[in-house]
Amino acid sequence: MKNHFLLKQILKSKKSYFFIYIFLSIIIAILGMISPLISGNFIDQLIKNPNENLIYTVTMLYFILVVLQIVFSYIFSIIETKLIIQLTYNLNYQIINHLQKVSLISFNQQNIPYLNQRINTDCNVVINFYISLIKNIIMNVLSITLCLGVILSINSIICFLIVFFIILYIILFRFMKSPLSKAKERYKEISAFYFSMLQEQLIKTRIIKIYNLFTFFKQRLDVSFNSFFKESLTNLKLNFLFQSSDTIITMVSQIILFLVGGTLILQGSLTIGMFTLLSSYFNNLIGSTKYFINLGNDYLDCQVSENRILEILDIKIEKNGNKKISSIDTICLNNITFKLSNNNIINNFHCSLKKGFAYKINGLNGKGKTTIINLILGLYISAYEGTIKINNSNIEDLDLYYLRDHLISYIAQEPMYFKGNVIENLTFDNSYVDFASISKYINLLNFKKLQGKNCKELYSTIINENFSNFSSGEIQKLMIIRELIRDRDVLILDEAANSLDKQSKVNFCNLLKSIKQQKIIIIVSHDDTFKDLIDFEIDI
Repeated sequence: MKNHFLLKQILKSKKSYFFIYIFLSIIIAILGMISPLISGNFIDQLIKNPNENLIYTVTMLYFILVVLQIVFSYIFSIIETKLIIQLTYNLNYQIINHLQKVSLISFNQQNIPYLNQRINTDCNVVINFYISLIKNIIMNVLSITLCLGVILSINSIICFLIVFFIILYIILFRFMKSPLSKAKERYKEISAFYFSMLQEQLIKTRIIKIYNLFTFFKQRLDVSFNSFFKESLTNLKLNFLFQSSDTIITMVSQIILFLVGGTLILQGSLTIGMFTLLSSYFNNLIGSTKYFINLGNDYLDCQVSENRILEILDIKIEKNGNKKISSIDTICLNNITFKLSNNNIINNFHCSLKKGFAYKINGLNGKGKTTIINLILGLYISAYEGTIKINNSNIEDLDLYYLRDHLISYIAQEPMYFKGNVIENLTFDNSYVDFASISKYINLLNFKKLQGKNCKELYSTIINENFSNFSSGEIQKLMIIRELIRDRDVLILDEAANSLDKQSKVNFCNLLKSIKQQKIIIIVSHDDTFKDLIDFEIDI
């Protein structure tokens, strides 16, 4: 399966940890099997030949054994925690990276809070299951091998009884498997949706306040909670029924062990020490066999999460070519028709753009201006009719990630920033900071909050969530500065000066005039800020 391949690839990156993990699992399992042997033989030896040396020797052995178990268990816990945390992160990122490469149209159809909750939950379930599986299989195989050998050597009747209870347990599990699986899957879906609705209550605070939608959103939350509450109870009832049956089988098997073992002691064919050993190993064996039988039940949780991960990974990623170009001189859109949800957004649209000119796209709200921008950016690849060519190359043949990174600058109407310092938001990776250019554009745009600050001070100036410490105009200036220092062949301005003060608009426009010969400038604007800059107007 696709996700199994993905998991193998992730495990390869942690191969050394993985082998240490397996080795420590074996050591801990063996140490756990030694303790009952010491106790059983100690009791028999103490009854036959009581002496202080025996007590001191066994006490020292037991002390050494416990110390070794603690030391190896601590190291094992560190390795296990590192594996789980790192592998969960890797799997989580693989899924997120896949989603980042699906088409923007498909991505916009997703419920992001729900999807985020679902990815985090499922990644944790899958990684924890497989890492625990490795450890538990090793420990339980060793346990069964040793326990069966000891119990068989003591009494074949007890072995027969163990087999009988194992068969009984398998029958119970097979009977409960289907309803348990369906209940778990329903519960996961409903709980993920419920938590996304809780998140919605905070995300939509602005719209709730403006339109006084407290009651409306509470009703939406109530519906999801009632479904979650009902499914939780159903899931609890099924699991309780299964666990109760499990407890009954375990109790009956323990009673029979006491009856058979006690009888053998009375008959003189079994020592007290061996009965203690037998009782301990019998419990280990029942526990280990229950683990393997329950493994199918545990896998139901993992399988639900695996299937949900596969659903995400099956979302087709957007097409991206491999051709890289060094510059952009022309952009041509021919006979472009674009539909969204069967609605015609653009119909038979044509335009030709050349370096050295500035173009303004005109049209009423909702008539496709931003759609044209997204088409030029390559965000709607294979979702339109017609052709888009850059330097006479079909845009579908180009490496669009490289194109957007190296050749196109885009200043959007909505704030495009992230929580972090000013330099991070201007340069993204801090690999190269041209402080002279940054300072120049800060002054050009009359950015008073940042004027006079040195590079170190810009690093320490933080943009908060929802830019609560910056105004909308200041955030817009940051986005403009970011694209100016990137200095790409194509500069797209989508309502990029709406929040600027009058003088900043004038300065920005004058700057664009001075650099226009080296660029294709595409403007979407409802005001006259760039009136003297524009060479051609394109009507939609």
